[in-house]
Amino acid sequence: MFVYLSKKIAIPNNVKLNCIAWNKEEGYIAVAGTEGLLKVLKLDQAANNGQNKGGLAAVSNLSMNQTLDGHKESVKVVTWNDAQQKLTSSDTDGVIMVWMLYKSAWYEEMTNDRKKSTVAGMSWTSDGAKICIVYEDGAIIVGSVDGNRIFGKELKNTHLSGVQWSPDNRLILFALANGECHLYDNQGNFAMKLSIKCITPGSSTGRVHHIASISWFSGRPANNRNRPVLAICYENGKVQIMRNENDDAPAIFDTNMRNVDAKWNHDGSVLAICGTSLEAATPLRDTNQVCFYSPLGRLYRTLKVPGSDITSLSWEGKSLRIAMAVDSFIYFANIRPDYIWCYFEKTVVFLNSSGSGTSTTSSATATPMNVITFWNTVSNQSFLKEVEPTLCLAASNEHCVLGVECVSSNIKEIALSTLEGRTGSTQDDRVYQLLLCNSIGTTVDSKYTDIKSRFVGINSGYVAIASYDEILIWHYHTPKIMKELGKNDVEVEQSVYDTFGSFVVILTTFFGVILARIVTHSICPRSVFFVTIAAAYSGIFVALMIVLSIWFIWKSCAFALAKKRTKFYIGKRPIVLSVLRSMIQLITSICILAVDFKSFHRPYRKSEFFGAQLMDTGIGFFVFSMGFVSQRPQSRIDLRRSVFGAALPMILIGCVRTLLVILLNYHLAEHEYGRHLNAFFILGFTKLFGSLFGYLLSSDIKLLPLGIGILACHQEFLSRGISEYVESKRMEPMSLLDANRQGLFCIPGFVGMYLLAIYFSKWLRSKAVLNYREMLQKMWHLGLLSLLFWILCCASSYTFGICRVTCNVGYVCWIFALFSTMLTLAFFVFEFIINSVYPVEDINGKELEKETFNLKESPGDKKIATDNSEEIPDDLKDTIKIPDDKKAPRVTYVICESSSSNLHGVKARKEKRFHIDDTPTGVELAKDLLQGQQRRVNDPICALALSEKLLLVARESGVINEYSVANVALRNRHTLHSKVHKIAINCNSTRAAIIDHVGVMTLLELDDNRETQLNFSRVERKDVWAVSWAKDNPLLLALMEKTRMYIFRGNDPEEPISCSGYICTFEDLEITSVLLDDIISIGELQNSSHLIQLRVKSLRDTDDLLEHVGLEDAKQFIEDNPHPRLWRLLAESALKKLELDTAENAFVRCANYPGIKLIKRLRNINTQILQRAEIAAFYGEFDEAEKLYMDADRRDLAIDLRMTLCDWFRVVQLYRMGGAGVSDQQMETAWREIGHHFANLKSWESAKEYYEKSHYLEGFMDSLYHMEQFDELEKCVDKLPEKSPLLTKLAEMLVSVGMCSEAVQAYLKFGDQKAAVNACVNLRQWGQAVELAQKYQMPEVNALLSKHAAQLLNEGRLPESIELQRKAGRFLDAARLLCKLAEQEVERRAPLLRIKKIYILAALLAEDHLKSVATPQLDYAIDRNTLLDSISLEDAACIERIWHCAEAYHYMLLAQRQLRFGIMHSAVVTSLRLRDYDDVLPVEDIYSLLALTSCADRSFDTCSKAFMKLESLDFLPEKTLQEYEELAVNIFSKNEPEDHKVDTVTCYGCAENVPDNLPSCMECGARFPGCISSGKPITQPTSNIWICSTCHHCASPMEITRHRTCPLCHSPIAALAAGI
Repeated sequence: MFVYLSKKIAIPNNVKLNCIAWNKEEGYIAVAGTEGLLKVLKLDQAANNGQNKGGLAAVSNLSMNQTLDGHKESVKVVTWNDAQQKLTSSDTDGVIMVWMLYKSAWYEEMTNDRKKSTVAGMSWTSDGAKICIVYEDGAIIVGSVDGNRIFGKELKNTHLSGVQWSPDNRLILFALANGECHLYDNQGNFAMKLSIKCITPGSSTGRVHHIASISWFSGRPANNRNRPVLAICYENGKVQIMRNENDDAPAIFDTNMRNVDAKWNHDGSVLAICGTSLEAATPLRDTNQVCFYSPLGRLYRTLKVPGSDITSLSWEGKSLRIAMAVDSFIYFANIRPDYIWCYFEKTVVFLNSSGSGTSTTSSATATPMNVITFWNTVSNQSFLKEVEPTLCLAASNEHCVLGVECVSSNIKEIALSTLEGRTGSTQDDRVYQLLLCNSIGTTVDSKYTDIKSRFVGINSGYVAIASYDEILIWHYHTPKIMKELGKNDVEVEQSVYDTFGSFVVILTTFFGVILARIVTHSICPRSVFFVTIAAAYSGIFVALMIVLSIWFIWKSCAFALAKKRTKFYIGKRPIVLSVLRSMIQLITSICILAVDFKSFHRPYRKSEFFGAQLMDTGIGFFVFSMGFVSQRPQSRIDLRRSVFGAALPMILIGCVRTLLVILLNYHLAEHEYGRHLNAFFILGFTKLFGSLFGYLLSSDIKLLPLGIGILACHQEFLSRGISEYVESKRMEPMSLLDANRQGLFCIPGFVGMYLLAIYFSKWLRSKAVLNYREMLQKMWHLGLLSLLFWILCCASSYTFGICRVTCNVGYVCWIFALFSTMLTLAFFVFEFIINSVYPVEDINGKELEKETFNLKESPGDKKIATDNSEEIPDDLKDTIKIPDDKKAPRVTYVICESSSSNLHGVKARKEKRFHIDDTPTGVELAKDLLQGQQRRVNDPICALALSEKLLLVARESGVINEYSVANVALRNRHTLHSKVHKIAINCNSTRAAIIDHVGVMTLLELDDNRETQLNFSRVERKDVWAVSWAKDNPLLLALMEKTRMYIFRGNDPEEPISCSGYICTFEDLEITSVLLDDIISIGELQNSSHLIQLRVKSLRDTDDLLEHVGLEDAKQFIEDNPHPRLWRLLAESALKKLELDTAENAFVRCANYPGIKLIKRLRNINTQILQRAEIAAFYGEFDEAEKLYMDADRRDLAIDLRMTLCDWFRVVQLYRMGGAGVSDQQMETAWREIGHHFANLKSWESAKEYYEKSHYLEGFMDSLYHMEQFDELEKCVDKLPEKSPLLTKLAEMLVSVGMCSEAVQAYLKFGDQKAAVNACVNLRQWGQAVELAQKYQMPEVNALLSKHAAQLLNEGRLPESIELQRKAGRFLDAARLLCKLAEQEVERRAPLLRIKKIYILAALLAEDHLKSVATPQLDYAIDRNTLLDSISLEDAACIERIWHCAEAYHYMLLAQRQLRFGIMHSAVVTSLRLRDYDDVLPVEDIYSLLALTSCADRSFDTCSKAFMKLESLDFLPEKTLQEYEELAVNIFSKNEPEDHKVDTVTCYGCAENVPDNLPSCMECGARFPGCISSGKPITQPTSNIWICSTCHHCASPMEITRHRTCPLCHSPIAALAAGI
């Protein structure tokens, strides 16, 4: 904040002032002094000539100056009741007066005179309902606003000096004359004595510390933070600020002055304390000062006030001004708050002062939230963004950065998990976040950090933040050219970048191995590997080694020596493989041991999800190398060895590690493998499942398709939501699967990688000894394979991404690319080059191409344990010497590690962090701070500024460090003699403007070509609170000095402009400022009036010269003050005067190429009026240009102008104005474009009208489609000619709304029969599709139909499959599926009626099949039986079977219905017929029903036979059989087994009498068809029976008369043929 004196009001007669109070609501100022002085003033701000200059810049006039008469003696206390608009005053005689406002004047309302003592203080409650008055003698009075006394209290032997209410009005705080503070409740009962820690009352010196002022903030602290609100100030300068009355740790500080008064501002964020300086050397007139402190006691600003004695101060309502009573004067000071705001892309971003809120959690766990407003000043739209407590804001170009503190528990947990190196034992666990946002508040990038962003700067690529002692430079990324691949935090380009970056580090280590091989002439256990993985030099080291390798190959004639070799001994286990495996273990061991140190390079660490960092290669390399040295198990012995010898030990080690981690409470990164899994589990399970899969295969060649298939399936499952499930950070683990999802879901990917590695190793080691040509061919194939894998890796980055956590296809391709490349290089360097130059000789002196060595495994968490016999190839076991384990020499690794290393020249480091006391040189790239190393800073940071080239960091001592942004190197140190408050750097980083803590602005030269010094003599301004450099001119500077804006050109200022706005931007000789006071503090709704555009003097003078003088003088002035904006003005003015040479010169000077082309065009135009028209059109004055064209009788040019502007309405008007000569085609074009205009506006009704006028069928169809007028859309088929391309579009529209027939018509008219069939298939109109396919001979439709039906069946969608077959005309297939559905219903024990209906439906479909195969010779209605004989036996049997099943359930239901209605004998007859259906119905159900009906009919003979059948069923349980037996005994012990009702009928075949309940004759065997109505046998089936024409079942004519529909198939009888 910045404070400066702005106004002074003198009191007449030099009356000394005692106190002052400013009404917060209406702005009245009450001042009181000696001689009974009491005045009420009011300041009104008037606009200057109607122009809004901003609140503080406006002229202030006294609209009220009223003297209140009533006090006779000196008035000591005045206080406002803001809620009730009352003023209370008291004088030394103890007279208390209450004043009220009536008709714009103040009048006395009531008076109270105690006449005993002087009032020491008065305080109203926050709601204005009560007042507490304290007297010096200890008397206390609490009264209401209407004058009634609530209670009074006398404190004996106690002298009071002040009083304050608590914010909730429940407590009253009294200040005692002896320096103590006592707390009472609102009923006058003593509560407690406040703990005063800033002084010691009653010390040994005997001195009494008097309280100067107490101020208890009555509002609600902003952001709901638990910050101090109670200030107790002592006259000796000691101040104590407490959070509440029970605060045991208050903020304590010393003001170094004699305190007089203290007041909180409107939101409790600033405490103003006035007094007299205690420094003896200070002159008397300058001893008064006002100090502004934060609630925690940090000094913001000190304001020197003239005069000899300051007595009181008071804040304005919104704390933008403060009034002070000094001697007989009232001084006013303006406050310029340090708002949290920024400006970019025509957008003002600011923190709402009243927009704070809390999260939606319960009040007990509510977290403070801030609301950030993104106000677009062009569209006047505002976008709100709710963030956590905001610390800072800065903007540059297209983005702004927000620094927030993470206080929400869930966000804080995520932040802590992303910050490597932090442990729970850290004293300060605060976490902060940087949010990079665009102009609508969308976060495009973010970063968590543990540095509190007290100061922030941003440029086009970096964000710099600083605390008091540390600096962080973050290289952010924006989605400008980034593709979103479903990954949340990692860019695609970064993934591709990281893949090559990790490769460079591995390549560096590999070249160290090569160097050791060349130096020692052999790879033996005694050799020493010099390995360098210092990232800052890895690129240089690789380049150097490549140059040395080329020189070595040329110098040693390696190719010639290799060509002379007849054999290259590769072996079953190539030596290069062991070299690569040892190198992998080396890098892995180093990284595992070093990752816990904060100096370990951050980009080397494992990615949280997507990414390709160095440590991401570890598990992949181990799995690949494990597969490379393994073989597919071909027997159970091999399988047992792989499982029990390798897999299970790894799993056991993993269990032990997990147990130790839990017991030791060791920090575990759950995002790697989960909560309980680790790398040993992954290796063990990969070996286990890989061995099992390999054992199931019959040959090694099948490893390739199996591995690819596993990876493809794995990737498919990941893309179906598994990846998001694994990636979810906020998901609370509810089960063991959730807690270990990262480790479990990556195993299929590693298994696929393991199988492919086995196949790859089989191919590579297929031949142990190679000749020269075969060796070249092998290396050529390896190189091509490496190139293929790199291409797949890059392609995967843009499709699937590279993710180690899920081991997706991209990660597998990356590991294969790395390993195959290193393998290719190793074969070329070791086997082809070095072994040809330095061959290893054996005992007999022969060249032996095999190496004898024993690599001891390097220590580390991740290690593959293999014994010596496993490491040695089978064909070399007899020749290789295996040294004894104790004597086996070791391979020594010398690691050259560089802290804060980086891939120099390969990948820019995203984060650079250093301490303010460090001296980064650019080579070290600003080394990181070690975790836990606390470095005390005596000279903290106080300001920061960032440009595209430089970073300036100021310290409180006045030292300014100058760093280069690119490599963070300390370039220079500058020294000032004051504390810096703000820094601003110009556009080319050659000069900086610096404002110190007292408001003095100076300029600092930063140009390297000049001697760095401060130009104090030329540029030094006082009372400066804001500066801004021009974006397009490094010499232009705008600064705010009090309420005036100055523009500096170099070191020379222009005339000031009255303004109080905050400078947004300075560009193109225009300054944009915003009235933040009105928006943020006052709370007005932002609009265009809050934005002020100010022009510099040169721009104003140029306008005046061009308007009133002439072009030549203006041109001379612009040449003296060159700027592109001024040249553009000159060009515009010259063009309007047709001074083409001057205009061309101006356009050239401002590099305006369209203007230069305009000049060339104008030179070819002879008529001035046409020239003026062209100029008007160039400057956007289109109406004027059209008028000039029309005056020149060039209507065609006017029409062309309007066409260019797409103003087709005006084009139509111009066409009509011309009368004849306009063709129909021109009018149709205009109508069509107007239709396009309405279509873009989604006004389809108007678009349809104009499309119809223009005969534009395509737009007309679009309008009908969007208006859903499908009937008219259908008619468009007839309007379009055959083969019209619009027919296809029309057909697609019809298909999209389900109009199949119309779409088919359109497709057929276009001639695309296949599309017509596809439309039918997509709309499930299979019948029409089959019909079209048969008509146009498309047999593939049947295959498609069958495939779709099979798919539906596999998905369990049986009803849909049935409907599909039915619509396709495949009735018998549909009937079969219905039978299957009926069987499912039987299994589910569905109601019998439902099952019967399904069988009936299937039978009817079967009949439809018979109808479909009927021919004119074989009519279905007459020759149904012949049709049955003509089809296949299988189909005929199927049809009969379906009717058989339907009959079974029909008769079962009929028998039960007859039994229920008491038709017992008929029920028995029907039940006896059910015996023919024991292949459909359960036998137990048939005979149970028969026993029941016959028993009810008293046909005990039939009942006895039914029980005998039931007792003979061997599949029934013993208990059931026992129950049947007991029931039979019970029945037949009472009844004889004989039928009492036996009716006979005559057989139509042999004329014998047959019982009516038998379905066939016992004599001749003739069968009696059953009546589907009664169930009785029809004994005369050849005469007088009724036959259903649908189901072809018969019934007795007497029985059928009772039905309206067929009892079996339910077809209407009226439509049936009756009678034979």
